[in-house]
Amino acid sequence: MTVSDPSRQPAEAAPGFAGLPEELWGRVFAYLDPVEDRVVTLALVCKKWSRVLRNTPDLWRTLSVCRHLEDHLYDSVAAALRAYGQHVHVLTWKSGVPVTPAVLALLPTLTNLRVLGLPVVWDREHIYRLMPLSGLEEVQINGAFELTDGDLELVARSFPELREVTFTACWDLSPEGVLSFLEQSAALHSLRLKLNVGLPLHDVRSDQAMLQGANLVLDLADSRFAHLLTVLHLNFVPLELDELWSCMNHFTRIRKLVITNCERLQGVRLRSGALQKLYLYNLWSVSFVSLWTPQLRSLHLDAGLENLEHLEVFAPKLRKLQVDGSGELRTLSVKSTKLSNVELYNCELLDGLGFTRCLGSNITVTVLSLGSIGMEALSLDQNRCPSLRELRLLADFRCTSLHLSCPTLRRLCADCDVMLPTLQIVSVVARHVDRLHLANVPGLQSLTVQCDRVDLVEINTTGNVNVCLENCAVQAVEELGTLRLLDCQVQALVLSAPLVRQLVLQRCMVTDYSLCMALRGCPNIQRLQLQKCSSLTRVSICRSLLQYLHLLDCRGILQVELTDCPKLLALDIGQCPNVRLFVQGSETTPNKYSAEMVWTGPPGKKAKVGERTKPVSI
Repeated sequence: MTVSDPSRQPAEAAPGFAGLPEELWGRVFAYLDPVEDRVVTLALVCKKWSRVLRNTPDLWRTLSVCRHLEDHLYDSVAAALRAYGQHVHVLTWKSGVPVTPAVLALLPTLTNLRVLGLPVVWDREHIYRLMPLSGLEEVQINGAFELTDGDLELVARSFPELREVTFTACWDLSPEGVLSFLEQSAALHSLRLKLNVGLPLHDVRSDQAMLQGANLVLDLADSRFAHLLTVLHLNFVPLELDELWSCMNHFTRIRKLVITNCERLQGVRLRSGALQKLYLYNLWSVSFVSLWTPQLRSLHLDAGLENLEHLEVFAPKLRKLQVDGSGELRTLSVKSTKLSNVELYNCELLDGLGFTRCLGSNITVTVLSLGSIGMEALSLDQNRCPSLRELRLLADFRCTSLHLSCPTLRRLCADCDVMLPTLQIVSVVARHVDRLHLANVPGLQSLTVQCDRVDLVEINTTGNVNVCLENCAVQAVEELGTLRLLDCQVQALVLSAPLVRQLVLQRCMVTDYSLCMALRGCPNIQRLQLQKCSSLTRVSICRSLLQYLHLLDCRGILQVELTDCPKLLALDIGQCPNVRLFVQGSETTPNKYSAEMVWTGPPGKKAKVGERTKPVSI
């Protein structure tokens, strides 16, 4: 008989998660963010996890810092670069987030780095520090007034494999220096120029930087490298209308264009077959914008276009349009077959007929955000907006009446911080409304909703002001989910639906008769909640399938009548000190009512919602 050595016995698999194979642990860790989730600290848990982190290069391919971090997270980034830097291919940093000295010191050790984007100034010392990274293919160069033409030539010699370069805030580079860099970078196929970004205007060198920026754009357009430009930001660049038109015709691969603070531009006229995104800010001298851009996807005209009167866009693939009219926009013409998201505000002078005509010619609009337009009464129907699903009312919305007859409409909303003082009449006709939310409407007088199905209607949820609602009528052919009114003085409350999930009146002034008529219009209401409704003195519910009745702090209620309510599950009248309860015409107390109404189902079986059960009185 032989006795085996216990030390040579095969080890049993560890129970639970510890027994998972290393490949599976690698897949689990791949769902974590290397920076935000501090993946590097997992190596301290056990040797197996340490081995997984060391032998799974894909976990460390990309390190990206997208926000300001706590100090311990910066330390974890440095620790990750120190331990697994040979696996890192992409290292990027959000602009404005500080880069720690420990990270800068570890950059030369990242021998396999391919993409580098750090918000640090490239001077000669920094270039020497990066020289071991000869395999860099994509970099972001922030030059400020430190980077010179000679330094740029050193960059071209040190990184021969560069394929994509972004020049950001390089204020001391000359057109000759940039063209020489492009000449030496044989592998380069994409160039991004962000001219004069963050330029300090108080610096005496800023005027020279502006002129150099304009000359660079003109010289690049006339050179054989014009096709390399894919992104162009023009800030404080003294270009004129004809010069911009000519340059854009030469930039055949440009995808994104941003123009800000260019005071010589009297207008913007562009014709480009490649442009996909266009942003215009602070162009106070521009009076018109005319675009012919077949590939344009996004157009954003922000504040500062103080003289813009005409906007004309031909962009069949345009999907998103955002326009700040600055109170001067008068005409709007947009032709697109894919436009889905439109946001217009500060357009007090916009022609109402032209606006509705523009909507009618873009029938694919699904999300419409509206501020001030030149109309007192806004009416949208299925002919003008056949695909509209969501309407958002912005802070400067000034229409007095809003009439919507759009079968596809799902949402009508205004945020809590948006006050709509002029809105008085709202009428909605649709098939299925998910949410109708008007948080701050002090002038609302009439609300009418007619739909097949309504999930949620909320009015005046901020509670800052009282609303005198003369008429509130909600009709649902199939079902009404929740109707919630806060701080409203309701003169006529009309509800019509075969099923109402919940009716909530909070701090509302409503008469006994109005509430009685509303409840009779929806006998299948499931939950009724009245809170601090001081004007009510009597609540009468007859022949209803009501399940929950909550009367919270309604101190004026003297009488509650319940007649033929077989589904009632809970009754809460504890905060109504003077109330008298009548059931089937006879007065009773809540405790006695609870004792008498006992569920008569099979013994040993629990009650379900909708079955006869014992009400709970509080």
